[in-house]
Amino acid sequence: MPQLATVPTDIKQYGNFVGLENISAPATTRPNPAGAGCVRNQFPRNLIPVCRLDPKAQKVLALCPESRLPWNVNFRSPQVENVYNDQSNGRIDHCFSDMDSVFGRYMTSRLTDRCLQRCFCLPATQRTQLAGAD
Repeated sequence: MPQLATVPTDIKQYGNFVGLENISAPATTRPNPAGAGCVRNQFPRNLIPVCRLDPKAQKVLALCPESRLPWNVNFRSPQVENVYNDQSNGRIDHCFSDMDSVFGRYMTSRLTDRCLQRCFCLPATQRTQLAGAD
């Protein structure tokens, strides 16, 4: 079965959240004058200034696959997802008498999910760029 994932759209990668949820500026955090908690100022028009975007995060985002679908789950990879789930269960009961008994249970579970590895299978040049990010 192909993998489905959510990746940032091109405009979100550059801080454009116009028409979406309110994005607040962390640097404006202050005590709430009306009571408990804190408040923050919203970025004007939900646009995060480019100077506020972390350069290292931008390098990582450049390696994300492009969104291909218009929905929230906007990336479909033709690569097959392999999930291995090994489980073992065991139980033993022993009756010493009508009034005395004992039991023991042993359970193991191992889940191996290779989704992340396959979602971001990158060409060698891009892996080198990521490794060289300061």
